[in-house]
Amino acid sequence: MRAVRLSVVTAAATAAALAAVTGCTEKSDAKNGDAIQVTAADAKCDTSVKSVPAGQVTLKIENKGSKATEVEILFPDDRIVSEKENIGPGTKYTLTAEVKAGSYQIACRPGMKGLGVRQKLTVTGG
Repeated sequence: MRAVRLSVVTAAATAAALAAVTGCTEKSDAKNGDAIQVTAADAKCDTSVKSVPAGQVTLKIENKGSKATEVEILFPDDRIVSEKENIGPGTKYTLTAEVKAGSYQIACRPGMKGLGVRQKLTVTGG
């Protein structure tokens, strides 16, 4: 009898864990068409768009430079909304953040030093 109860509890816990993982995966999964393409290099930071609607924003980052880089989404006063460090040369990374309407900057910091190369990002809506 005890073994049956234990297996039911285990099955319920496993189902709950799978549901939680599935929910997280769906939330952070963005199609390339919805994502901001960010190309980082040794002296540039190019973004595919300059304006997005408020809500979840996804950066598809590719480092085409010769140094590791850091990419950040920044408030106007340089506070960090979200960031990813140590993106190696020739690698890609996806960064997702929740943003409200306002003005932001996307910063690429080649060599992870200094203020970096920045692009303005306007977030519209409520």
